[in-house]
Amino acid sequence: MTTTPYTLPSVDTQNINPESLDSIWPWMGQLFDFRFFAPSTTSDGKEVYPRATVAHKTITYDLVFKWTTTSANLPYEALYEKLETYLGDVSRRMYEQQILPATKDQALIDAYLSAWKRYDYCTSTTDKELNYYNRHFVKRLEDEGQGAKGVDPV
Repeated sequence: MTTTPYTLPSVDTQNINPESLDSIWPWMGQLFDFRFFAPSTTSDGKEVYPRATVAHKTITYDLVFKWTTTSANLPYEALYEKLETYLGDVSRRMYEQQILPATKDQALIDAYLSAWKRYDYCTSTTDKELNYYNRHFVKRLEDEGQGAKGVDPV
């Protein structure tokens, strides 16, 4: 899933089967990797994180919508499992790339804060893109009498 340098995925998604999470996940993973790991810029002394285009946000919504509405057995939990695994991997990679190399006290604090701000920004953005999915998954669980315990925002 990791691509170097980190780039936005192609907006051409004709070869992606929206009925298969394994087919849409590499595209989504590349988009998430871009957000988390592409170099940030500085504007007026503030760090500016890489942003996806409106087309990429629309495609993410569309792919997830098609997957949830066309999957034969509606494996809703599968996306949460993939996200949980991915975010754990992101945390490890951020730790290894940004925090571990910092050896001085202030450098360590700065590295940690920078990594945390970016992680928070990226997960908040991803959560907003998957809001539709979250709402419908929770509604399905409640309709089935399972409740939404254990389902948290990204």
